[in-house]
Amino acid sequence: MTGTRWAAVGFGLAFLAVVAYFVVASIALDDSTERVGSLRVPTTGAAVAPFEGLTVTRLELDGACKHLVVADDLDEREAGLRDRTDPSPYAGMLFVFDTSTDATFTMAGVSQPLEIGFYDADGGLVSRTRMEPCKATADRCPVYRADGSFRYALEVAAGHAAPGSLANCPS
Repeated sequence: MTGTRWAAVGFGLAFLAVVAYFVVASIALDDSTERVGSLRVPTTGAAVAPFEGLTVTRLELDGACKHLVVADDLDEREAGLRDRTDPSPYAGMLFVFDTSTDATFTMAGVSQPLEIGFYDADGGLVSRTRMEPCKATADRCPVYRADGSFRYALEVAAGHAAPGSLANCPS
C-alpha cells in the first residue's frame, strides 16, 4: 500500500474509534435518571390508569419508599391531578422541573383538597401548604406558590402531609 492509502486507513480507524467511544459513553450515561443536586429521580416504568402516558418513580418519603407518578414536561405539569379524584394508586404526583423555578399552582379542575410540598434539588423542603379545590378556571382560582425557588413539587391527598424531605430509596 502507498502512504496515502495507509493514511486513509488510519484516519478511518481513528474515526471509528471516536464514534465507538461516544456510543459507549452515551449508553453508559443513559440510565434514565435525572440528576440535579443530590436527589435522583429514576424512571421505574409506565404509570397505570388513570395516569396512562406518564412514568413512575420510587422515592423515600419520610423513611418509607413509595411509588409516585411523575409529571416532568409542561403538558403533564399543567394537567397535574385535574379531573382526577386523587393520586391513587400512587402515593402522590411528583412535578419535576428542569431547573429551579418559582412556578405557581392552581386547583382549577381538581375536586379534592391536596397537600403540596416544594423541594430543592437535594430533596430538602422549601415549604408546604394545603390547596383547596376550585371550580372556576385557572385564571380565577387562588394561586399557590412556594416560599422560595424549588426543583420538585409533590402533591398528595389531603390528610397526608407532604413529607419533610425527598430522598432516594436505598439500593
